[in-house]
Amino acid sequence: MIKQADTLSATPSGINTGMAVTLLAQGISNDFWNSNQIRYDSPSFGPVSFSAHGALGEGVVGHNVGGNLRYDQGPLAVSLSHQVDKDIAGKSVKWTMLSGAYNFGSFKLHLGANRVDNGDGVIGFVNSDLRTVGASFKATELLTVAAQYWTVERKIGAATTSKLLVLNADYKLSKRSALYVLAGFADNKALGIAPLWGNGNFSGAGNVIVANDKVNGLSVGMRHTF
Repeated sequence: MIKQADTLSATPSGINTGMAVTLLAQGISNDFWNSNQIRYDSPSFGPVSFSAHGALGEGVVGHNVGGNLRYDQGPLAVSLSHQVDKDIAGKSVKWTMLSGAYNFGSFKLHLGANRVDNGDGVIGFVNSDLRTVGASFKATELLTVAAQYWTVERKIGAATTSKLLVLNADYKLSKRSALYVLAGFADNKALGIAPLWGNGNFSGAGNVIVANDKVNGLSVGMRHTF
């Protein structure tokens, strides 16, 4: 997911982001078969680079293989990822993700889509399609505002679509530090999505992931990059 993050989402990845909670709902963020993973990152061949990885699992958990192909030149970046997971019972699930970003200068546009194909019914994954669009705007040298809209359609049973809107503002204090405000608004159907990423709330114990209901979240803080 590292290769995909900067093209998929306009809001900061790794901190209360819509990317984390939507992929969690599909099961991709639940992917626990990455122990002992080996990965190769290629050098750049002009604007094109690629990576390939595999996790052995050692018979204790399942294993996976996958890769990423990326095009990055000038204002345009496009990233394509594919992964196949197989559990210890031999059941498999695969997912494919395509995303792109175009930088207009102070304005940057993001688009993305993925599909999870879980025909074998591997526990933790959901047959689903994701679609997203977002943008960031550098209002001043210090202030950046961003918005990202996500839909996740559950394909099992009666198909339903949950929706998420994430709004973000970052104010730079220094090269490595920034104040931020982040708000999430989830309109859930059968597949529950948390409005924001929050520790300990993924099981629903904190009433953050609620199916068939609207849930909102707000986060305010300071981020420092080491």
